[in-house]
Amino acid sequence: MVTDNYLGQVQPVTKPLKKSKHGKHKADYYAKNKQKYLLAQKKYRLKLKVNKPVKTLSEFQQNKQKQLLKLLVNHRSFVPVPTKLKHPIIKN
Repeated sequence: MVTDNYLGQVQPVTKPLKKSKHGKHKADYYAKNKQKYLLAQKKYRLKLKVNKPVKTLSEFQQNKQKQLLKLLVNHRSFVPVPTKLKHPIIKN
């Protein structure tokens, strides 16, 4: 608060408002650095993928694999094929 001795009035002191520059870049910042930015993003994602631990198969998937291997190894197993196949008739 500043007092004016001449008139005896009290006037509040106002400061000029500062505008924040946070998050405001030059207009073509992304356009200039687009390739660099995308490459960095790609490298980062690849790095995450490489470091990701491998998931183990569930019990159901393991059983399915075992059954399939048994079928493939067993020479006596066969897949029944129907002798007469009916083909659908396509009209118009």
